[in-house]
Amino acid sequence: MNELRRMLKGEAEETGRLDIAAAEVARLEFPNIDAEAVVRALDRVAAAVPGDAADGAEFVEALNLVLFEHFGFAGNDADYYDPRNSCLNEVLRRRVGIPITLSVVYMEVARRLSRTVYGIGLPGHFVVEYAEAEYSAFLDPFHGGQQLSPAECEALVAKRTGTIVEPGSLSFRRSSKRAIVVRMLQNLKGIYANGKQWGKVVQVCNLLIEADPANAAEWRVRGAANLQLKRYAAGKSDLEEYLRLAPHVSEAALLREQIANLAKWAAQWN
Repeated sequence: MNELRRMLKGEAEETGRLDIAAAEVARLEFPNIDAEAVVRALDRVAAAVPGDAADGAEFVEALNLVLFEHFGFAGNDADYYDPRNSCLNEVLRRRVGIPITLSVVYMEVARRLSRTVYGIGLPGHFVVEYAEAEYSAFLDPFHGGQQLSPAECEALVAKRTGTIVEPGSLSFRRSSKRAIVVRMLQNLKGIYANGKQWGKVVQVCNLLIEADPANAAEWRVRGAANLQLKRYAAGKSDLEEYLRLAPHVSEAALLREQIANLAKWAAQWN
């Protein structure tokens, strides 16, 4: 996971390969994944896009036709939380995914064709922005590359999050490569937690803590996961570090009591 680790640490923003880092995220679910096979699959998709598009609008039309009509990529609403939707190798094989993985496919195919496409991490949804001087647009790879206005993005976020979105309140900030792989990891972590796959939750937290040891929330999550695995000493240590980093959280008193109890059990279980 060298490329992923470099990207998580902010060491590869300019030179790093998002396709390889995203493939390495999938190693959590598929330990024997061949990242170069993922690269070759994206190459094949890019090779199918006609090279005669004169402007941005024509290119987007051609790319959408290839991705969503010819190859049949689509959002997996029927089984949204299947971990395979978060794994680039499986998205390329099955041609279904969630917004962020389909957006990575879109971005990486466009990059291979020397076109500028950015990821836009909206609350509850991920889209892309095609941005050139003569043409720009927000596009939703989860819904067949549909072009969206800012107002339509706001409506989509409101639907996805179940909240009221005030007009003009969304930030359309372009996501860094690091932010994209972090969000992919957070998605997988949530899926693993919901499935009570605590060992995999720990693996995700390990990566995020290694990249940013001051991220208090990840120590909290890893501590809870370690406790579910009956790794009491490790859970106690994680919770202590969480409180050191965030001493004034509302749950501090409760956690200190829990840590005191864990101190009694740790010697017995570890």
